[in-house]
Amino acid sequence: MRVIWFSILVSIPLYLYAGDVVGAIPWLNFPSAGKVFIVLAVLNLYYAFWFRRSRYLPAVIAIQDQPENVHAVRRWMSSWTVLICMAESEAVYGFAFRMGNKRLAQSLPFSVVAAIWTLWLWPRQAWVSDEIAGR
Repeated sequence: MRVIWFSILVSIPLYLYAGDVVGAIPWLNFPSAGKVFIVLAVLNLYYAFWFRRSRYLPAVIAIQDQPENVHAVRRWMSSWTVLICMAESEAVYGFAFRMGNKRLAQSLPFSVVAAIWTLWLWPRQAWVSDEIAGR
């Protein structure tokens, strides 16, 4: 999980760099493109908060109650993966915003939110198994 986390964290500055190096994409430069990407990013954040509350936190509680249950571990790992992918999509919205011929200052908030969110999702140990702790 830490490899996935690290690769997503490294990809955020790469999106910023690619936005400067690669030229604008004409079909992303329609009149209401900025509004569309902002609305998509806000809806993504809203859905992420809902997903965290309704899926991720119950998965953490389940794995703390039953650390040897494989299904609880899979549920926790998959819900964490969904959250980290949502954080990555914020950076992708910023990249698309930049490809729509916007300035770096306009697309930077997307990347900052994605970086803070990714740092917050550092993979932690959600449980300590009695079998593992007793060794």
